[in-house]
Order: sequence, then structure tokens, then C-alpha cells
Amino acid sequence: CDYITKEGLDFHMLLYQNPWTINPEQLTMLKKTGNFVVVIGVQSMHAEALRVSNRPSNTDQIRKALQYLKESGLPSVVDVILGLPGETLETYKKGIDYITEQGFALSTNVLHLLPGSELFEQAHQYKIQCQPEPPYLVYGTYTMSKQDIIKGFKYSFYAENRERYRRIILGKEKPKKQLRRMCDPLFGR
Repeated sequence: CDYITKEGLDFHMLLYQNPWTINPEQLTMLKKTGNFVVVIGVQSMHAEALRVSNRPSNTDQIRKALQYLKESGLPSVVDVILGLPGETLETYKKGIDYITEQGFALSTNVLHLLPGSELFEQAHQYKIQCQPEPPYLVYGTYTMSKQDIIKGFKYSFYAENRERYRRIILGKEKPKKQLRRMCDPLFGR
């Protein structure tokens, strides 16, 4: 970071981090350069989903890492995975709400099973339903139905764009056609 600042290098880079690796000193150095957007791989705010997916972080570490990021003022994106076994639609929504209420941008991905991973090997145990061929996209688990995953994905999109939707509903902004097609089912139109 010192070299980047000293040389005045002008580039922008996404820096992918895990919650357990983030600390205030590191973020201060990154902020000085003005070149980084931090993408933090939270995956879930639900303890059971983290446990089942063998994430070495816990919800306290995640909240602390998010607090550090918020305090740093660095542009940040929080990466979550929809469809982790152990997560329900309600716990997923609570996690999404917590993340977006903190002001973070959100990146949502639906779980894909990787051959050889523990989740791939334990798919039967967790009643994971997925495509029979790569990319093995998950569309159901013992805690989330296919409909729940669809609702969760729509909710993520809504949560990330909540303020924009509020302006649209109040008539202060006109939605684009594509946005209208995605919003209308959420608002019962």
C-alpha cells in the first residue's frame, strides 16, 4: 500500500477478503491508497448455515468485520450465498436486512456444489436438490424449498435496491421496463 501511495499509481482493484482476516490497521492502509473496493465473503449471517458449510467464521466475527469496514469508509460489497443448508428464508432475509441496513452493497449468488467438496458429498444428508450436471446449481435443501430460494433471490434484489423502489412507489422516479417487470411481482401489481 505504501508503494502504491508513494508512486501515485492510478488503478482500481477488487480485494476479496474473508471476515476473519479483516482488521482496522489493514483497512486504514487500503483506504490511504484510494484504489481498493473490498468484497467480503460473508456467505451467511446465520450460525447454522455457517456451521454446515464449514465456514471458519461466526456471526460475531462477521458483525465485527462489517463494523470495521463501515468505520473505514472503504467502498465495500458483501457477498452472500443463497441456498446454504441450515438457512431458512426468514433467517436469510434477516441477514440481508442487517447487511443492507448497514449501507453495504450486496452481491448474491445461489449455491453451486463443487464436486469433491464436503457439501457435494453430504448432499443427500442435507436433502440438497441441485442440477444433475455442472454447474450443480442448488434449488432446494432441507431448510429451503425451491420457492423459498426464488423468493430469497427476489428479496435480495429488492433489498439492494430498496431506496430506489421507495422513490418509484412514491412516484418520484419512473422505473425502467426491466426494473418494472422485476418489481411488479414483489409489490403485487
